[in-house]
Amino acid sequence: MTLVVIALGTPDLASAGGGEAVQSTSTPDVPPLDDASSAVQIGRRKGPEVEHYSMDFGVSITEAENRLERVVQLKELLLEIIRAEDGRVAAWGIVHEPKFGGWVYLVGDDEPTAPTASVQRVNDDIFVDLGAEYTLVELEAAMSDPSNYRSLPESMRGRIAYRDIDLEANSLLVAIDKGVPPLEPRFPDRPIERVAVEYLPLRQAAEVIESILEADTQLPFTLIVDSAATTTAVHGGELIQAGSDLCTSAFAVASGSTRGMLTAGHCGSASTHWRSRTGSQTGNSYSASTQAIVWGDDGDSQWYTTSQWESDDFYVTTTSTRDATGYEVRSNMQGDYVCHFGISSGDSCGWVVSTNLDPGYGVCGWWLGCDNRWVKVVGSNLEACAGDSGGPWYSNRTAYGVNSGTDSGGISDCTASGTAYAIFTAMDDVLGSLGLTFATG
Repeated sequence: MTLVVIALGTPDLASAGGGEAVQSTSTPDVPPLDDASSAVQIGRRKGPEVEHYSMDFGVSITEAENRLERVVQLKELLLEIIRAEDGRVAAWGIVHEPKFGGWVYLVGDDEPTAPTASVQRVNDDIFVDLGAEYTLVELEAAMSDPSNYRSLPESMRGRIAYRDIDLEANSLLVAIDKGVPPLEPRFPDRPIERVAVEYLPLRQAAEVIESILEADTQLPFTLIVDSAATTTAVHGGELIQAGSDLCTSAFAVASGSTRGMLTAGHCGSASTHWRSRTGSQTGNSYSASTQAIVWGDDGDSQWYTTSQWESDDFYVTTTSTRDATGYEVRSNMQGDYVCHFGISSGDSCGWVVSTNLDPGYGVCGWWLGCDNRWVKVVGSNLEACAGDSGGPWYSNRTAYGVNSGTDSGGISDCTASGTAYAIFTAMDDVLGSLGLTFATG
């Protein structure tokens, strides 16, 4: 959630390579390469990183192997460019989406040197952007210069979650926490000196810190809210208590500057969010407050706020998460292979067979049933049952919707044999009916 951006023009990575560059702050002493064929060759990768890369970036296992091998070669080529562009490098690294390759960001608008152009001619996965104002060396020096933060009172310094360099924006990055004092230290085994932290409302704190940094800092900076500033963030795929019902949380959303979490509308008003990925009410729990409920013709969803930061990460198993990067619209879902997670059945998948389902009298309470806006999923290994309501439906890192229910065929054993099909409310219908935006970051 970006509150304030004070930065120079950002390179168009969507056309040049996109994604996040892996920062490198030093240049290893390696011999120059004569051409692309002299890059290091390595054997085929067979470890778990291949499967995870395939899942994270939506590519085949073979493509994942090829990319992971190519990374080694790309780094050698990037180092050759860095040597050729001495004094002009603002950022460099590997980008993974929407395109894959090596990326270099150069200061000024002058064309790259002849050696760089030569590398680009024989490597179509090397991307060079121009137009940065500050070199990486200058940004690193500004990071370590205490005078850039000299006017921040000690009480406000406690609101700084972390500092970094925003490579794509060619600026410094300062992250502040949400404004809720952590219930436990981030490093409980490390004694730290406690200071009184001024917990102003989030937007007010951002404005105060912004005005001070503007006066002190010579380079541009980006001010953001840190989604993981404390260890007490809540996530999709966790247990939500609504009255006597237990349901599953889905995805982070926002209404203006207010952030919250989704679950099913039929669960009733949310009261407590548990950091549990099963039906057991164990672990940390935080107060929750329902803001709005939709349950009927317009779908089955609600959004609620908590006393903690609502993270864009959601659980895909009981132990692993992914960060949601966007959502799909219902009109584009037909035939898609999608997965869900719930506190009762865990994780399972199937494919979309309808985006125009009317779930009938049991949902909307009259003989014509509901508007035909529900999404129906079937699958030979699909599992869903009570407690999964409200949980996330997704594909890779794309949110699809909020779980509503299942036709269990009279069997409630949370197994594939007991699940005929599952239904969910599509994310664009959820956001539209509740008047929300999808939250990332």
